[in-house]
Amino acid sequence: VITNCIIDKYENSIIYKLLLSNYFYFDEIDMNIIRDNCKLLIENKHSDTTSVEANITNRIKYLWSSVLRYISYNKAIYLDGFLTFRIGEYVNCLDEILDFAVSQFVVNREYAEFIEMLKLYISSKPPCAELIHLIYINDEAILLDKQKNIISLEKSNLDKCYLSDISFSANDYVLNSLLSLLPSKLIIHLISPADDFINTLQSIFGSSVSLCTDCEICAIYKSLNKTKGSY
Repeated sequence: VITNCIIDKYENSIIYKLLLSNYFYFDEIDMNIIRDNCKLLIENKHSDTTSVEANITNRIKYLWSSVLRYISYNKAIYLDGFLTFRIGEYVNCLDEILDFAVSQFVVNREYAEFIEMLKLYISSKPPCAELIHLIYINDEAILLDKQKNIISLEKSNLDKCYLSDISFSANDYVLNSLLSLLPSKLIIHLISPADDFINTLQSIFGSSVSLCTDCEICAIYKSLNKTKGSY
């Protein structure tokens, strides 16, 4: 009962105090966003990082152990004092979860700034190509021109346009080529399901993008992919 009471009534304020103490350089709006993201992480009880999942689970175990240890030797409990001095392991778990939420916030903000920078770049340049087809298959992209000829990726001009500095995968070269070509219309043929890369292209190129799953080009590459997978 005491453990649940602390989690329900005090956990949010403990997280905010950690924010004020360790991440004081964020403004109030950013802090509220981070705190909400941290709460969502805890409520969903899953993330892409195993260590964060462990901290979300372990925080209850550590708090329960601290409460049990205290009430086993004391007839009364003063919650404010208990929360200040007796829940170190629980607070450490919250601190780790908060650190992950802050990292997510920073990455998401940098991603949004990156997208806006590319959108500004595109709006400042005239289109260089009328139409580009992008075939997305097995997490990789193939570019075709208006005549449906394959466009070779310009890997030697990575410093020519704005690119993410996180990694240089095959899709980064595709993005670089698209930023060089600046198509008036970009048709994305989804042979494989859309993912973050496709979502990024839609964010960058906006209304210039259209998605296709059933056309002559789609049929050809679906057939080729099926034939390749049968070997």
